[in-house]
Amino acid sequence: MKCPNCGHQIEQDDVFCGECGTKVNRQSNAVTSAEDDIKQADSHSNKQQATQSTHNSTMNSTSNASHEQSQSMNQSNASAETHANHNQYQHSQPNNTQQQYQNQNPNQNQNQNQNPNQNQYQNQYQNYNQNQQYQQQPHQYQQQTNQFSEQAKEVTQESKGFFKSAFVDPDREIKSTHTFSFKLLGSLLAIGLIVLAIILFLAIPEEVSLFTSESKIVFSIIISLIILLAAIVGTIFGMTRLVVVQAIPFKKVFSDFILINSVTVAMLLVSIILLVMEAYTFGMVVLMLSFVILVASGVYLIAKYSGINFTRFSSFYGIVIYLIVIFILMRIFGEVTLSSILESFDETRDSFFNNLFGGGSGY
Repeated sequence: MKCPNCGHQIEQDDVFCGECGTKVNRQSNAVTSAEDDIKQADSHSNKQQATQSTHNSTMNSTSNASHEQSQSMNQSNASAETHANHNQYQHSQPNNTQQQYQNQNPNQNQNQNQNPNQNQYQNQYQNYNQNQQYQQQPHQYQQQTNQFSEQAKEVTQESKGFFKSAFVDPDREIKSTHTFSFKLLGSLLAIGLIVLAIILFLAIPEEVSLFTSESKIVFSIIISLIILLAAIVGTIFGMTRLVVVQAIPFKKVFSDFILINSVTVAMLLVSIILLVMEAYTFGMVVLMLSFVILVASGVYLIAKYSGINFTRFSSFYGIVIYLIVIFILMRIFGEVTLSSILESFDETRDSFFNNLFGGGSGY
């Protein structure tokens, strides 16, 4: 590379010229270097062209034999390189074609691989589903059993607080917003009715079975009692909504009603046991007292709800309306129960006398 000022030869990494001290621009150095390379390449190509023309004109001359040999070697190297590139292209072209074919037809290849084993895969899949179903059945049964046991534990734990509140401090439970679950309330109601039905079966004299079925009597009493309880709860809830301004939920009314009447059910069972033991006087007194407590429980709840909430009018009138409705309902359901029992007696008596006189007239 030369200095642009004086033309002195300088190195590639020199910043200043050693002769004139001119600062050498790196960009100009690069340009100069590029120009020198281009000139050398042009001169080299011109030499090759002159050599080739000399080789063509004086092929048989011995003076250019060595130059011809070098030229032929260069041509052979170039042709060898071209041949190698051509072979590499031919080798890569089938691979690319095969890869393109595989990319264009993946579904066909996959189907060809899957078709021989399709039935086998289907059978294995069906067997796997069957095994999963067989394994899930015991697991589901175990889950249901565990869920039932957990619910039973929850109800048992809740029942402890229920009986404690019922027999120790029912006022606190009524004043609070706490309610017991429908599972516990329904379970207690069902257990009470079942125990009452069993005691009624034991309390009915054997002589009654001569005229009518004991199951009919017990069934009539239990159904009438269920309807009466539903009517009482509905009346208490209706009067509460009528008297109290705040809307008290039905679950709260039903929970408090079952809580208060736990004592009523206990007294009712005691009265029936006394009647079975032939203590009729004391048993009838306890029985009447249990019905009085059943009716008074509604009065108690209406008074409590009116005392802790705002009222639309005096709770006294609400209690009077409640008592009138309850006595009407008890009169209706009492008559229906007695009439159903008497009808069963009449049917049994008529069938007995018909069989008796029918058998005697045959002789």
